[in-house]
Amino acid sequence: GGNTANSNSLSQVRVDTLKYNIYFDIDKYGLTPSAFAELTSVISQMKQNTDYKCLLVGHSDIEGSVDYNLTLSRNRTGVARNYLMSYGIASSRIISKHVGATQPLPLNNKEMFWMNRRVAIYIYKSK
Repeated sequence: GGNTANSNSLSQVRVDTLKYNIYFDIDKYGLTPSAFAELTSVISQMKQNTDYKCLLVGHSDIEGSVDYNLTLSRNRTGVARNYLMSYGIASSRIISKHVGATQPLPLNNKEMFWMNRRVAIYIYKSK
């Protein structure tokens, strides 16, 4: 399986981990108003807890090619990372991953696909 990297980086993520999701428009990686609001909360948590790190995991929906979706999810992770850094969060505290459409939520219909156009953000105490 190709899941070793995922389990390793998530090994520090525990029950006290804070989780946020930011969502994107279809085929886009620009931050939306709701994403800005979530990222503001992330920045606040990171500034209050200087020993915490955050893991950004970029996702896409399952439509489109593998390469396209990987690039899209990487771009989504990148804009979130850059936004956090622009507010003074050190790059050393931000771990970025992008998984494209390889880890979709189990969604039954196309109306729900928007839930996969996201960056999941995990904030956890670094050991």
